[in-house]
Amino acid sequence: MSENKLKILFIPAIFGRSHIAPLVNASRFFASHPNVQVTIIITQQNAHIFQTSINHDREAGRDIGFHIVELPFTEVGLPVDTDPDKLLSSTSPNLIVMGKLFRAVGLLMSPILDLVRDSRADCLVSDLLNPWASDVALNTDIPLISFTPASLFDVCVQDSLTRFKPHEYVDSDYEPFVLPGLPDKIELTRSRLPDYFKDENMGKEFKSSVRRAMDMSYCMMFNSFDELESKYAEYIQNVVGRKCCLVGPVQCRSDTKSDNKDDKTIPTKDEDVLDWLNYRTENSVLYVSFGSYAPICKEQFHEIAHGLEASSHPFIWVARFNMSAEQSDEGWFPEGFEKRVKESNQGVIIKTWAPQEAILGHPSLGAFMTHCGWNSCLETLSHGVPVITWPLRVEQFNHERLMVDVLRVGFGVGNEEWTSQHGKLKVTVTRDKVEAAVRRMMNNDAEEVIAMRKRAQLFVEKSKAAVHEGGSSYRHVYALVDELKARRKGSHEIA
Repeated sequence: MSENKLKILFIPAIFGRSHIAPLVNASRFFASHPNVQVTIIITQQNAHIFQTSINHDREAGRDIGFHIVELPFTEVGLPVDTDPDKLLSSTSPNLIVMGKLFRAVGLLMSPILDLVRDSRADCLVSDLLNPWASDVALNTDIPLISFTPASLFDVCVQDSLTRFKPHEYVDSDYEPFVLPGLPDKIELTRSRLPDYFKDENMGKEFKSSVRRAMDMSYCMMFNSFDELESKYAEYIQNVVGRKCCLVGPVQCRSDTKSDNKDDKTIPTKDEDVLDWLNYRTENSVLYVSFGSYAPICKEQFHEIAHGLEASSHPFIWVARFNMSAEQSDEGWFPEGFEKRVKESNQGVIIKTWAPQEAILGHPSLGAFMTHCGWNSCLETLSHGVPVITWPLRVEQFNHERLMVDVLRVGFGVGNEEWTSQHGKLKVTVTRDKVEAAVRRMMNNDAEEVIAMRKRAQLFVEKSKAAVHEGGSSYRHVYALVDELKARRKGSHEIA
């Protein structure tokens, strides 16, 4: 009976596909447990993306569904048709508008508090971008589980920076410093740190609310797995003092493979890209993608284009534009570049969404030039593909260090500057560096490349095994369900 099941409410971030998809898929993982009822609190626009997948879950007998909420835009002075993702993708976001957007998200607390009470939920799982969820949990006396879409490694790096402040003891922005206390020797520079670490007053209120949510959480949930980050899970538990639940990589679960088919923005010619790959030799193609919201200017696009073309290696480039007020892609490529690439058949340029997992899993794919978003890191590891790292902002420079220094599955293209959304975008990597990195990585006879590919291949089976029956993440999920059932108050024991 559903009334006897453990009732868990999941609150993904309201915007940002890289945040939403992992937590939705984690909720589906929990719904695979026969004694769990899952409700996902989500906007209609985002629910549409996953509707087919949730329908499949329900047809398979899983107790899972959506509770639709809408952002109260008019209450904060925004137009009713405001698109949060479009605001985020702008190269020069209006800070006043962004502030209103976050206030609108915060106003969801009251209706969600009513929902938690009415549904008599047993647990709340929320993205850390919703720090007000801690007040919901506090007012309803149920455990809060905080989900972070980044790595455990990133949390450990931030803890070391906050605890020891090593960046304050160097003489320049480009002088390396070692992060104390971590399981591996990790070096950073101030130039690679987010603005909010250089200026403690930046986002002070939001940072404080996130820390509060983390501190009062029953545990922290990560889209990761023991075989990848066990020593950093131990650091968080023993040094930071927080319990961890590892549920990933959720994209490796067989029941998540239909998710992308729900997204109507994906081009209908995916087959053309894969057919093009079919005519390439093994490990010969470079895949280039900088994620959903890449803060890259036109001049930097030109440098990438020139570098890729000069390398003479075949490539697939997901060249998504952050056009802001501009409404065309005119000028984003060097003159004649697209025509030359098409006529020579050197590359494929995709200007919207790409079938990333299918590309990474193709035998012709040899390497991935990536911004080091955590989802992309997990996807490339699950397919055993080495990386050229090009971090841009948020936690991406930390993930670069994990991929390059700890896992040793790639090397950096040479970007040394964290990209602020508040400053003017500029060229940080020149065409010669792009060309050199591509030539170095695509030399399949080089010993370093062979070694990187072998190390990456070690994670292919481990990734898949972790999320299926008997795997490490499977055990994490089922153990957490058992714990929550045991501590549930005022209810008879679930059979």
